[in-house]
Amino acid sequence: MVRKWQDILDRQRVLDDRILQKAINLVCDTYMGVTPEKLMSRCRTAEVALARHVAMYLVWQKCGYQLTAEKFERSKSTIEYAVQQIRNRIRLEGFQLPI
Repeated sequence: MVRKWQDILDRQRVLDDRILQKAINLVCDTYMGVTPEKLMSRCRTAEVALARHVAMYLVWQKCGYQLTAEKFERSKSTIEYAVQQIRNRIRLEGFQLPI
């Protein structure tokens, strides 16, 4: 029984990693000049921050706040801020997600 749960958790981690990688690739393809390394770094330029917020938003939609925070190595409040920023851009500016 314990082994079965361990298998389920292992499969979930693989799915979470795939979601993260897919979001990173999608965002980096959309925002030219933003590499996966820059996206995951602490770089705070406007272009990189926007791309990172979009990636966080996409991962958050599938994984929730806690897992997104773990994957991006940020605090949960940082993820909440990123999600709010993208929601506001969508609502107020008609911002289009790269999907």
